[in-house]
Amino acid sequence: MRNIIAKFQCGSIIPSTEGYPTTARLNAVYANSDGTINEENKSFSEATPSGYIEMSISPDVPAHKFFKSNRYYYVRFERIPMTEQEIANEKYWKEQQALKEK
Repeated sequence: MRNIIAKFQCGSIIPSTEGYPTTARLNAVYANSDGTINEENKSFSEATPSGYIEMSISPDVPAHKFFKSNRYYYVRFERIPMTEQEIANEKYWKEQQALKEK
């Protein structure tokens, strides 16, 4: 599986004040209002039945006004291929762990 698309609802917006960023908190949609599983988000919700994303957004960028309370958003999580350096680091740490276990 290379990516997961999940449905989130904006639960709260803390507006920016005096140069501080706006904070948007989105909660994973795992059930309908009657408690039944949300079919649209079923594959994500079965593996991760709860979760949230919290972002601080600078007041001087367009995304500052993008999120609205109680609105729904799709979030796509896509695995990024590892760089050569990340592969080397992972190999190194696995080797170190194997040495400790001997």
